[in-house]
Amino acid sequence: SQKMNGVVFNKRFLDLPVLQTPENVPAFIKILPHLMTVRRVDDSLSGKIRRMLQSAESIDTLSLKTIAEHLNTSQDTVRRRLNKEGSSYTEIKESVRRDMAVYHLQRKDTAIGEIAYLLGFSEPSAFNRAFKNWTGVTPGDYRRAAV
Repeated sequence: SQKMNGVVFNKRFLDLPVLQTPENVPAFIKILPHLMTVRRVDDSLSGKIRRMLQSAESIDTLSLKTIAEHLNTSQDTVRRRLNKEGSSYTEIKESVRRDMAVYHLQRKDTAIGEIAYLLGFSEPSAFNRAFKNWTGVTPGDYRRAAV
């Protein structure tokens, strides 16, 4: 009964080989509903940082330095480990911003200016530009289309 459904996965999975063959597709289809409904915790460093950013009061309150200190490591180590995972702090931060923007715009109970503030933008126009870059439409247009 949802107006919109989505699947989110890390872009590093796009580089993995396709494992299904015509012979094992029927068995795979039988377990697919379970795979789609069971929430799996991403224990990668990217996943940990994503969860930290999502739970922060404001995304900009968590710098890479703060995250490294929380993880009891150096900023360089965090960068190196993220690079091995095929990601970066900036990419994760932008991904979280985009996902949170979409979430709030679909709920319709938060003003666009407030969403911009929550996501760490200095002004709504900067948020509008970023959102249009992410999705191809303005936040207002996205919200109206999500009816």
